[in-house]
Amino acid sequence: MRGGGVRVICRPSAGAVEGGGDMQYTQRAAPEGCDAGDWFATFVHRVETGDFRITELPTTADHISHLLHGVPRGMDTRALNQFPEDPAHTSTAVTRGVRVRASSLYVAEQSLEGQPFFAYSVRFDLLPEEEQRRHWRAADGPFRANTCVQLQSRHWVITDATGKVEEVSGDAVIGEYPTLRCGEQPYVYQSCTGCAAPGMMEGGFTFVEGTIAQPNGIEFYAVCAKFDLTMPDYVF
Repeated sequence: MRGGGVRVICRPSAGAVEGGGDMQYTQRAAPEGCDAGDWFATFVHRVETGDFRITELPTTADHISHLLHGVPRGMDTRALNQFPEDPAHTSTAVTRGVRVRASSLYVAEQSLEGQPFFAYSVRFDLLPEEEQRRHWRAADGPFRANTCVQLQSRHWVITDATGKVEEVSGDAVIGEYPTLRCGEQPYVYQSCTGCAAPGMMEGGFTFVEGTIAQPNGIEFYAVCAKFDLTMPDYVF
């Protein structure tokens, strides 16, 4: 169900996904006992309920090559976005008006046995004033609505199935310093990580009130709440 430099063939009747290209592997595509009809019905249900959505995305292999090896990314195409949006599989946190939502997606075509690979999607937006007020924390002092903020840096804490913890910090996200303003569309980015599953990620982002070039307030740390890195029951 995905495209790019790696060929992936789903064989639900055998309960497996077979891949080619630079990697050779066989993985289950559905829970044991499910047949092709169950697999396809689950796929259709997720499309009909909006769990899977048509959006502008790079192909999986193209995006992973860009993230891992610096290969220039091609044009985005209309593709099936499988990143979860439902509250059960998406973390949400609000800090000083900045809402951060995150979820992960298992990437079968980049995974090897015992070495699962995950993409994750992070969505930022600056809430309207009344919603900022509703989410304002007493620890942040007297309420003061933000109208413009700019991301400066990121920090991630990744914990794998063995309890091993890796921390990653750096400026920007995928080389960009997005500016958020009230009422604008969320800024969305994707990146990736390998992690012995089940694992989890959490962290946050340093923002500047105003912009980096023209700050009009303080720097603050917008929390990204914990989200899971887990193997799915179904692979599409």
